[in-house]
Amino acid sequence: MDLFRQSATMEGCVKAPYTNNSEYLLDMLMLLDLLIQVHMNRITEKENSDSSNMGREPLELEKAIIRQRINLSRLNGVHLNLPYLSQLVQLTELEEMALMIALAPELDSKFGNLYAQLQEPGYQTKPTVELATRLLSIFQGGCLFAQSIFDANTKLMNYRLLRFTDPGNANYLLQRSLYVDTQIVNFLIGIDQLDSRLAAVAHVADPQSETETNCFNDDHQRRLLKLVRAQLTNDGQLTSKLLFDLFGAAGSGKLSTVKAVCRELGVSLIIGNIANMLHQPAAFADNLFLLCREVLLHPAALCLLHTDALLSSPNQYPKEIAALLDSIERFPNLTFMIGLKSCSSLLIRGDSMCFQVEFTLPDVKERKNLWERMSKQVRLEVPIDFESLAEKFRFSPGRIQHALLAARSMALWRDPQHGRISMKDLQHACYLQTNHDHEHRLADKLTSTGKLEDLILTPEQAASLQELIDQVKYRRVVHGEWGFQHRLARGRGLNILLHGPPGTGKTTAAEVLANELGLDLYRIDLSQVVSKYIGETEKNLHRIFQEAEESFAILFFDEADALFGKRTEVKDALDRHANMEIAFLLQKMEEYDGITILATNLYGNLDAAFIRRMQFSIELTLPDESNRLNIWRMMFPKEAPLSDDIDYAFLAKNFKMAGGHIKNVVLSAAFLAAKDEEPIGMAHIVRSLRRELDKMGKLTSKEAFGPYFDLLGGKRA
Repeated sequence: MDLFRQSATMEGCVKAPYTNNSEYLLDMLMLLDLLIQVHMNRITEKENSDSSNMGREPLELEKAIIRQRINLSRLNGVHLNLPYLSQLVQLTELEEMALMIALAPELDSKFGNLYAQLQEPGYQTKPTVELATRLLSIFQGGCLFAQSIFDANTKLMNYRLLRFTDPGNANYLLQRSLYVDTQIVNFLIGIDQLDSRLAAVAHVADPQSETETNCFNDDHQRRLLKLVRAQLTNDGQLTSKLLFDLFGAAGSGKLSTVKAVCRELGVSLIIGNIANMLHQPAAFADNLFLLCREVLLHPAALCLLHTDALLSSPNQYPKEIAALLDSIERFPNLTFMIGLKSCSSLLIRGDSMCFQVEFTLPDVKERKNLWERMSKQVRLEVPIDFESLAEKFRFSPGRIQHALLAARSMALWRDPQHGRISMKDLQHACYLQTNHDHEHRLADKLTSTGKLEDLILTPEQAASLQELIDQVKYRRVVHGEWGFQHRLARGRGLNILLHGPPGTGKTTAAEVLANELGLDLYRIDLSQVVSKYIGETEKNLHRIFQEAEESFAILFFDEADALFGKRTEVKDALDRHANMEIAFLLQKMEEYDGITILATNLYGNLDAAFIRRMQFSIELTLPDESNRLNIWRMMFPKEAPLSDDIDYAFLAKNFKMAGGHIKNVVLSAAFLAAKDEEPIGMAHIVRSLRRELDKMGKLTSKEAFGPYFDLLGGKRA
């Protein structure tokens, strides 16, 4: 057939553009069918070299028609998946046909049966490299070596479009059988879904899932958009790879900002989780490859969460870090890395532009605005003090949203019909959002319902406690409205020292302060905090203060002299280590915006540097007779049965005890009375007194017990 005749025939056969991808695949199967017929004719007729072109005319005609229909489809905006994939990875027409040869049995079982007939027994329905090479030689119209198409470094294999089966007898390349990767099959036939092998480590972002309220830092969003758009060509392609390293506190709006940027750009977003990938170390490189290939196929931007998980042990993950860098450099053009810490030290490589973007927690004013904006989505009781919540809880936008959802559940549980959120619901929900990990290891949470007026104090002690309560209550006025926060780079918190003999109410005073201020109180377990291993004490202290920041919790160091004793002259490494611990704690106390309470029975043993840093130093002395009388009376609950013979004035006058000791006596007497099935009387109290005095190392004298001394040896003794 001459050139003129071929063109005329093509002109008569050309059709309209393809209407859809399926119609295109049917034409490709028809072309493959012709190719197999030519191959089978050569086998049956044993053609020689002079007749090698027999049967090629309809084959060439079909190829030309398909090419022209592809071009028409492209001009008319009809998406065809195989030509699109070919353009993405720059496949040749021959490589496209190789892919089609392996794909055919997935589309029509007829081709599997044909392959089985054309191959040696045992290869079944998948084409071998040898068969594919012979078919491609006919398609090309000349001799072809298998390695040029199916070597590991070719695009078909490098992008894992084609895979080899692995039979035990396949010693040579020609003997190996071919199949199309499962996800590539889905892609070519038009199934638009994420690779099922990535279900545990990745997902496609829902463009409508985020609300504007979650992205409080509009400046970051504007800058990111401006940077990306500056690199776009007229047809929407990036001129160079862009890599953004977004880091900062959890919930500070990093992911919501990325989603908002992609939504504005009209770009799909695929989100992968590095931490989850590290749970399957053997599959890390494969999962990362599949993820990045998905980004290429869709196309989409890539967002990788928890990338700083690789930084925690870089020596442990050298292969994973290398795989990450290779995949990012090879596949996606727009990548966002998200973590608590910056990963830029790992990412500077190749010609990618890497931008570090730090996300900080909102300040009090921004938090108040976020509370007000986000609360419009729920029903509230009035009034709600959002300023108090914003000041007390240093929450990110994400945590504010979670707290509102938790509070809504509480309100609906309480009142299913109306479900209006109260201030109490919000406070409880906020405390649930805070990190209570230190509660289980390094600290104990103390609770109290006591009020300041319940404490038996001297006027000076009561005034000091009231003053520090007022400092906390009015800090928003002084620090915020009056601008003192700009003059105080650090030290905006309160450091309080409570000192005095045992039992004088230091712990009770701390509990009452927390209750009056509506704050959590944690008593630090020094036995867990202080470690013999160098650096561990500092780590524990850092962890305590970091977690307390979230809820403005009060930190209570009881028997503080054990940790904060006087610094010693450095004579050895242990002295140096101990002094470093004290210096570190001083630093953390200065940085903390909340309340730190130190309690000690041994004021003289404290380091002078600590005493200087205390805004309040309150001495809780032994109560005088008048106060002891009040303590004795208030220790008995109104529900407790009392005998008329209790001599409160005698007890207050003759026994100089702290409130803690009086509490022990009263409680012990109550148990004695319960055993005797009698109201609590003087006999029970006297017996308990003797036991308490023995604990205190004091003698039991007849003069002290006076007329009640005989009760010590009476029938109840």
